[in-house]
Amino acid sequence: MPTRPSISVLSHLRAFPLQGRIHPQPSVRSIATARTSELASPVPLSFTEVPKPSSQAALSQPIVILHGLFGSKQNWKALSKAMASRLNTRVLAVDLRNHGESSHSEVHDYANMANDVTQFLKEQDLDKPIIIGHSM
Repeated sequence: MPTRPSISVLSHLRAFPLQGRIHPQPSVRSIATARTSELASPVPLSFTEVPKPSSQAALSQPIVILHGLFGSKQNWKALSKAMASRLNTRVLAVDLRNHGESSHSEVHDYANMANDVTQFLKEQDLDKPIIIGHSM
């Protein structure tokens, strides 16, 4: 028959419930490596635009939608149309690098994908869009 833990062990567990047991601290080396990636040239991003349906009062900012892992702009086709219609605003669904119809590159990390999106926003002259991201 198993023995019950002593009171001192229980007190210790209450004071430090899961410290280092489930989520060990990441090493400094792994964090430094993730932050030192050099940016490649931005790749052109494919996108689908649902224009603002009318000239009536509208949401002032356009909406830019970024799909999730293994996804594409097609995942957002129906919702893009619904948002454009209900919010009376322009909606752009984007294929990120190495996804859907966008350009492919050997470089594939979050820093470069963010750089691609920044370049896309400049090309589309989108100053302060609402950005919706899924499964990032």
